[in-house]
Amino acid sequence: MAEHKVDCVRLVKVSVRYSPEEDRVLMNGLGAQGDRIKLWLTARLLQRVVAHMTTVVNLHFVDNRGDADHGNDEAHQGISSESCADEVLVRTVEVKSSGGRLEQIYKDGQELERASLNLSQTELALWLRGLEKCFERAGWPLSVFHSALDSAVSNRESSPVTLH
Repeated sequence: MAEHKVDCVRLVKVSVRYSPEEDRVLMNGLGAQGDRIKLWLTARLLQRVVAHMTTVVNLHFVDNRGDADHGNDEAHQGISSESCADEVLVRTVEVKSSGGRLEQIYKDGQELERASLNLSQTELALWLRGLEKCFERAGWPLSVFHSALDSAVSNRESSPVTLH
């Protein structure tokens, strides 16, 4: 049996929006090579990812909310998914920390790496704010953005974390 190989899209630009029809968050991504991908994220998975990311921001980065670079207008424009052929329901997000940056690796139901997103402190804060707006629109609990996880999570910073 031939092994199914899928290239992992290294994302350089993303936009997130809540889809009421799907009751999921859609993350449109643009890869370094111009490839586009749609990543669908459920509330259950996002609650776990956001809780972990919020903890990382609170515990491992200096809080620069007042000094945050909100990017230019281009960064706030949505990414068109019209020509996107690849659409994935994300089942797992693996999180790795290296050199002050966080990498999120998005995996499908077969645990194939479909896309990755490497974020600086400022980019992570912006990504979390975008997701918070999606949660508001969806009517999902916002408490995950304001709570911290058990300190045991921070003790595992050097090892990859996989969220299902």
